[in-house]
Amino acid sequence: MDEARVVRSAVVLAAGGGTRIASETSDPKSLLELCGNSLIRHHLEHLAVLGFEDVVVVVGYRKERLRSHLTGHASGMRVRTVENEDFTRLGNGVSLFLGLEHVTGPCIVIDGDLVYERAVLGRFLEGDTEDCVLVGPGEMADIEATKILTNGSGRITTFADKRALLPHEEENFLGEAMGVLMFTEPRRCALLRSAEQFFGEEGNLLKNWEHLLNFSLPDQPLVARFVGTGRWIEIDTPDDYAEARRLFEGKGNGHGRTSP
Repeated sequence: MDEARVVRSAVVLAAGGGTRIASETSDPKSLLELCGNSLIRHHLEHLAVLGFEDVVVVVGYRKERLRSHLTGHASGMRVRTVENEDFTRLGNGVSLFLGLEHVTGPCIVIDGDLVYERAVLGRFLEGDTEDCVLVGPGEMADIEATKILTNGSGRITTFADKRALLPHEEENFLGEAMGVLMFTEPRRCALLRSAEQFFGEEGNLLKNWEHLLNFSLPDQPLVARFVGTGRWIEIDTPDDYAEARRLFEGKGNGHGRTSP
């Protein structure tokens, strides 16, 4: 652990209802079990080992179930919850805003339905503290993935969220946004101001954080930090959950989201 590293705060976004995986669980998606532990506890264990001190979990769907699960977590970290009070109308962009309001200083943000090897997050944190996004290899044709477009020097120009790339965008495709972000304190404050403006329009309230970041990119640049090697997957569907079990529990031959 690098004691000189200044990022000690994290936000975990775990408010959504997970409707696409309802056949697997009626609990919050972050309570799905993998390798004998819940997804949220995997996040907390990784963050504790990597030296984090303050973690804010944004809750919404079945919030008391998740809060109960977090009670008594023995990690040495301060773990708090913040509520997205209307998660069916207020999307994870608002959850990002709520989480960032409750931390100070440089921080990272993690999607709660992401599963990853600890080394993946560790390498992300090894570089300089900057405004950046963790990017892994991805398929240009994957509609579900958030595709990262850059200007060729690592600066992100567009988050293409749940849509096909336009022909003129394809040459700028870098990979998939994994759902891990890093913000310096000035950027955290600037993003809060942008969010107030962005979510002032009712049509934006349900939009994902990718849309908020697109709104802010002209004045608040972000760079891509590539993941390198390691296993990771975002769990949205029963198929994703099955793939996560193959990747992390060795049940079959995992074939996706493994960076070479």
